[in-house]
Amino acid sequence: RAMGILQPIVIEKHALGNPYLNYSVYLCNIILPGILFILAMLCSCYVIGEMWKKNLQRQFYRESGYSQTTTIAGKLLPITLCYSFFILVIDVYLYRILEFPCQCGVFMMFIWGVLGILASQGLAILVFGIFVGQMRFSLSVCSLWGILGISLSGFTFPVSAMHPVLQQLCWLFPLRHYYLIYVNQALNGYSIAYVWTHVVALLCFMLIPFIVMPRYRYAFLKVNYKP
Repeated sequence: RAMGILQPIVIEKHALGNPYLNYSVYLCNIILPGILFILAMLCSCYVIGEMWKKNLQRQFYRESGYSQTTTIAGKLLPITLCYSFFILVIDVYLYRILEFPCQCGVFMMFIWGVLGILASQGLAILVFGIFVGQMRFSLSVCSLWGILGISLSGFTFPVSAMHPVLQQLCWLFPLRHYYLIYVNQALNGYSIAYVWTHVVALLCFMLIPFIVMPRYRYAFLKVNYKP
């Protein structure tokens, strides 16, 4: 009689994407790429700032044919390749060795991870382009932005329950878009048509450095390191 009063209806849970309700499926698939995104952003900002710290910015600029795009791309390409390899190792370990649910395939998750890394590097270029010559301040801004991205991405606390201002602010973090792509593609197996806006958002993060490229041209020629 007591059980009939306390629980008159037995609720059955049928989790489609994660039938075992394994919390590691939700946590590891976001926290590990999220850490990589932060490190990629910090490393990119540091590598760019190191040219000014060592007073080599004019030499690199001259050797690249006076092209700020070529100079920055050449400095960041090793970082992109390095972290792309790391994201591949993570995907293989999670989806092949641990056999976490992945409806879209390891290759597609690798593509989304590379887009996330490029988007993070784009933010690093933008931040240093705004505070050009100030490496320490730029690194602090990147660190703050990366930590806020983990808090506001939505996998620890639902975005729908946040303040309306924070709900709009979430669009400014690459990890938020990567998280929604992962949920729709890997867990639910939906078509890319359901996440195309988030794919476009990551592409916009990759292209946003072109806004500050004219400022980089001035910085390579005129701005010195500011401790």
